[in-house]
Amino acid sequence: MTTDAEDRARLGALHEWWRAAPSPDDEATPRAQERAGIEQSQRLNRWRRLEVAIALKVKKTRLRAPLGPVHGDLAMYEARILPEIEAREAHLTDENRERVRFEDGTLRVLHESLHAVRFGIPTIGNMEIIPAPLYDFLVNERGWRPERGERGIWRGSLVTLGERIAELDAAIGEAQTVIDAEMAQPLEVSVEPVEVSV
Repeated sequence: MTTDAEDRARLGALHEWWRAAPSPDDEATPRAQERAGIEQSQRLNRWRRLEVAIALKVKKTRLRAPLGPVHGDLAMYEARILPEIEAREAHLTDENRERVRFEDGTLRVLHESLHAVRFGIPTIGNMEIIPAPLYDFLVNERGWRPERGERGIWRGSLVTLGERIAELDAAIGEAQTVIDAEMAQPLEVSVEPVEVSV
């Protein structure tokens, strides 16, 4: 993966290379004019392709940056409560597990917390319904606060965040592939002669 400075440096070099392309207006013959026009167009296309790829990489990286820590916090909570749920359910049989989960308030809240972490929370209007243990973990231990302009703290579940992170990573990877392909090319690539019928 290239750095932003490397990307910008290459983009600047491509821009200068494009601007240094021969002008078709300076050529004497139609064949030379067409060749100069093709070369100018190819240089411009390389510069634009890299510019678009860099802009996409920057945008998607900025969108992804806050999602990683949020996903990490939820995964940490899931890893914390799973052993507790398993320990509380160790003595249960398949026949009485659902009934005890409903009757045992602590076990029920732990399962509601696990479900919220994995799949999301219910809301009523703008009010978030977050199980108390999960809320305490997110607010008191992980420092979650409402984001600017928001009333609630919820930012997504493991499923939705995981899908969004995968989508952003794929877009970043595609942009980086274009950038890497450009970086692998020498800056100056000659234009193959084109037969022009006059």
